[in-house]
Amino acid sequence: MTMHRVNGAAYGAVAVVVFLVCAQDVQNALLWLHDYSSSTTMFGVGLAGTAFASFGPFLLSLCCWRLAARIHARWAVHLLFIPCAYAFFYIGAFVMDTADGRPWTNEPADHALVPASLLLCLTVLVHAVALALEIGAMIRRRPDAS
Repeated sequence: MTMHRVNGAAYGAVAVVVFLVCAQDVQNALLWLHDYSSSTTMFGVGLAGTAFASFGPFLLSLCCWRLAARIHARWAVHLLFIPCAYAFFYIGAFVMDTADGRPWTNEPADHALVPASLLLCLTVLVHAVALALEIGAMIRRRPDAS
């Protein structure tokens, strides 16, 4: 098994642990959202928004790692990942809050985004470290100016 697959498996295992630790809070939040959403369709939209906020940055991260393995300017992939991951998270959160009917309030439905927030922090941290390592390697490879 290659190191790339071992790292991907470890990355996935951490994501599973995050969801297992937060499972009860997510279940309670989604049950609350179901009870207080205006319709079953809006609950489905809220559920889709929660899934997009949770899995979007993580899946984008996996795609970025595959892309970074194939191109020379790996630092650019890691740099572009960070704002894109935040965009995925905030779009999913906006959809979930809009489906709830009371956007951007502090309600129990927002607890469904706890694992999404943790995964976002994990992926941004991993890509920030990778970006720093790539920039360091690029500086070391640079020929002396003298």
